Amino acid sequence: MGTNAIVAVNSYTGYDMEDAMVINKSGYKCGFTHGSIYKSKFFGLSGTCYFGHNPQMPELREHLDNDGLPHPGSRL
Repeated sequence: MGTNAIVAVNSYTGYDMEDAMVINKSGYKCGFTHGSIYKSKFFGLSGTCYFGHNPQMPELREHLDNDGLPHPGSRL
């Protein structure tokens, strides 16, 4: 079975407790909680990238059928 934590926090002075957690010491030592940190990085891409076929190179299109798959028996 799992372990459930039920905690009630009331704000007395009007300030809230964002991102707060109350745990006991023995639960912490037993590995009751763990944390994960996620970071985002954004990159600007320059140029154009094509997946499948490059429309500026029509000679590549002759090796594919109408579904974009190679013709049966063709060498890959």
